[in-house]
Amino acid sequence: MRNSPHFSFYEAIMVLVTAGITILFVLVEIKYGFNPAITGLITLIIIAVVLSLLDSMRRRKPAGETFRDFILSTFEMYLFFIYASVLSILPQQDILTELSVFLIMLFFVVNAVPIIFDEVGQGRDPPDYLRHVFKELKEKMGIRANVRLRLFKSSLMKTALLGGLIRPTVFVNEDLLSELSEGELESVLAHELGHYMGGDIIRYLGYSLLMYVTLLLIGEIISIMGLPNGSIVILIVFIAGFLATLSIFLILIRRRETRADLIAASYTNPEDLINALIKIYRIKESPSFLPTHPSLEKRIEAIRRASYGKKEAGNK
Repeated sequence: MRNSPHFSFYEAIMVLVTAGITILFVLVEIKYGFNPAITGLITLIIIAVVLSLLDSMRRRKPAGETFRDFILSTFEMYLFFIYASVLSILPQQDILTELSVFLIMLFFVVNAVPIIFDEVGQGRDPPDYLRHVFKELKEKMGIRANVRLRLFKSSLMKTALLGGLIRPTVFVNEDLLSELSEGELESVLAHELGHYMGGDIIRYLGYSLLMYVTLLLIGEIISIMGLPNGSIVILIVFIAGFLATLSIFLILIRRRETRADLIAASYTNPEDLINALIKIYRIKESPSFLPTHPSLEKRIEAIRRASYGKKEAGNK
């Protein structure tokens, strides 16, 4: 059992290629004074193209299919740079303007998830048996809202996710249908519906907003300090503030993941959920660079501890 996939030699090459292209474009941006947001967006696209070509040669898959996988797995970064590009060309760039544009972007990103996964991920309807399982699970969990279930294709994102406020949708990688048993699939669906029950999409929006406001405040503090542009102190303060804010953000996100696990375990067989997690962690095609989920061991421990406590209470 392992927490996440280990880096292979091939993955190390991919990381080095990504780092090399990024450093090259940063140097170009510094030397010629290009718009950093637009430069970043172009850099992301070029990285995706290069990695797609390398990966397609390794897997002997069409480069276009691999490119779609890279876009799908990192679409939030593209949307962030699009936001930054829009912000950079606005005539007025005070805090209120930045905050307003950021709120619009957050709302757009959340509601774009179903569209992106349907279009880029070639979304399709699930088979009848899974649709029936999903419908019964919603009834059991008391969810009356029209939460959809869709399948998507991706060789990188071997997982399930919830997206959309206007049109909430649970997306499941179609490969999981052959990798997981029906009980394990049900537990995965219950986990995503647990996110819906907990209002986690709204919470994630709130966490993102809190993180952004904190970074804005750090920028204001740096401005008040009156340090010269390019000062190493500015860089250190900003990096330290960013890392501290990111750490708090990840802690809050991981807590919601644990809560969704416990909700799923209370409506389905906890052992099915544990087995599903073990399988999903094993079939991941690429490692996670941001620990948005607790480790596999911690998730299993929390599920078993909650299930054991429930059995003890029932025996009394």
